Amino acid sequence: MSRTTIAIQTDTRARISAAAAAEETTIDGLLRQLLDQRDRRRFWESFEHVTPQSYAAALAADGDDLDEGFATEDRGLDAEEAEW
Repeated sequence: MSRTTIAIQTDTRARISAAAAAEETTIDGLLRQLLDQRDRRRFWESFEHVTPQSYAAALAADGDDLDEGFATEDRGLDAEEAEW
């Protein structure tokens, strides 16, 4: 694995180091966690505009059928079946 140096303020490095120590990880590990959290947040935020109507319209545009009979209970059943 290659390494590089980045220039940051001394007080910022102290904060990052303290946060890494609190998480019992390295500075690299902490920064990776923060970037992963940011990526996940941005991914889920990309769905904020989705409504049932826009989802149905997107499916129709792709030529897919909307499963209108799918219910919350089905999610539980799907999860249980995946365990088998």
